[in-house]
Amino acid sequence: EISACLVGSEMCIRDRRDRTPPSACAAGTSNGDEPPGSAFEKDGFKLPEHSQTMSIYRTWRWQIRLLVTAFLLCWLPVVASSETLSERILEDPRLNIVADRARALLQTGFAAGEAYPSQVFIRDYNTFLLGSCEVLPAGDLRAHLLPFLLMQEQSGRVPTYYDERGGAPLRTSQNGARLITADNESSFVQAISKYVACTHDESFLQERVNRVSVLDHMSAALKYLEHSAMDRRYGLITAATVIDWGDVDQEMSGSGTVTTATNISAAIYPNAMFIIALNDYMALLPRSGVNAQYWLNLRNRLKRGIAHYLWDARRMKFKPHAYVTVSPFPQSFDENELLFEGGTAVAIEAGLISNAELPAVDAQILEAQKSSNALAIAGSVYPPYPAGFYNNGMLCPFCYQNGALWPWFGGRMIKQLSDHGLLLQAYSELSPILDMVISGQGFFEYYTLAGEPRGSADYRGTAGAVLSAIESVQNQARALRTLPAAPFSYVNLPPEYNWHVERDRYGNVVLYGVAPADAPPPLRAGDHVYVGPDSNFFFFRHPPPITSTDLINRWSP
Repeated sequence: EISACLVGSEMCIRDRRDRTPPSACAAGTSNGDEPPGSAFEKDGFKLPEHSQTMSIYRTWRWQIRLLVTAFLLCWLPVVASSETLSERILEDPRLNIVADRARALLQTGFAAGEAYPSQVFIRDYNTFLLGSCEVLPAGDLRAHLLPFLLMQEQSGRVPTYYDERGGAPLRTSQNGARLITADNESSFVQAISKYVACTHDESFLQERVNRVSVLDHMSAALKYLEHSAMDRRYGLITAATVIDWGDVDQEMSGSGTVTTATNISAAIYPNAMFIIALNDYMALLPRSGVNAQYWLNLRNRLKRGIAHYLWDARRMKFKPHAYVTVSPFPQSFDENELLFEGGTAVAIEAGLISNAELPAVDAQILEAQKSSNALAIAGSVYPPYPAGFYNNGMLCPFCYQNGALWPWFGGRMIKQLSDHGLLLQAYSELSPILDMVISGQGFFEYYTLAGEPRGSADYRGTAGAVLSAIESVQNQARALRTLPAAPFSYVNLPPEYNWHVERDRYGNVVLYGVAPADAPPPLRAGDHVYVGPDSNFFFFRHPPPITSTDLINRWSP
């Protein structure tokens, strides 16, 4: 009987009957004794420092949490081989049941959900557009992007939503004030990029709306965030102090806009969203057109700010907030103990967490699920803010955005696990969400810790995020089942692509390259290219490794 044993950031397989671990696990545990390596003492606790990953945990509370989670994962029953795992996933009827329900819901429209019957929110649309692209014609997708382009302000600001019944959109304000959130513009850029990727309608970028090309509308949105929301000291995007990705400010101003009483801070979610938007925009720039260097420099400056002010290396997590002035919370409250799960998932998509760090980051999210006795990973915050810290009755502990279960963001975390090759973890964390959707007869805005549906029914953001997670898990399972384990002899390998050889996590020899300046269409200079054991070539426009969603980008050299 095989178990998956997480030690530090390495997944090791060992036989329960043989208590002597293989060499791959030996650095992390030794027959139940204290693992080898140096140790340190903190508040009377003597804890091992047995790997490079674990050595950065200098706070004893996080040491204990990670060790407990690693112990639990060590005894998770798993399948005996990758082939069995892929078959188990592909034969699980729940995945297709929930995926079909998601597609059926997305086919019915674009409004956020039953509680928002005519409002199309840009942050929501961005998360289900790819799913809608599977079941609706490109013209419908385009028609629901156009209102955001038409109503974008000259400053570049993008409305939060528009009303399909013709009502006025919720604009940034009537008096020039900022919104309390800072993700509309990033969502807008990402949504247009997704539309172009799934429809291959690149002519849309040159279409003129209000006498401005769509590509320039995207540029204006990014510049608005840079000039109105970026704090020069931190080099980070700022907004009101909200919980993770939430849209309820700490002061509960009620207007939805920043006031003189607003506590401005930087957090990981809007900054990771901005980086993804910058990546998407740069990938769409014409080969011989706009110079991407300005945006590349901005992105790199943003990454440096995140690493310096938001990343907590000791805890291997992001700090909830970096305040422009002072924290609104009592000095006795250690806010840095909190884990923003949704922002972390988006940060992984933005390339801000390495493959080596990912298992340990996921272990914290699983430990949060265990500690809160939650049915599934939350996708919000753990532990929640104490009662009264946010001046809104909906934000009691484990209520609404303060620690309830949000598959809208939990699904994004699962997709990232799958895309980065952690298929077992992704499938295990997806399973309870599938059960919640099936038992609840649909997709809801959020759920209680016990999995009871709350908020709007027919919530398309949840449907889109869960569908993306399911498709990634299924695609990875198919790839795992079909890829041969032996090295392959590649044919038709074009020169001048700076090829380098790697082994993927299944032991296959694969090659990555970079497209040269004269690469033929559909490639653009700087695109990443990949060829695997089946001699099929793919290209993508994000840092390696290749993900399951890139498999639509076939290329023949």
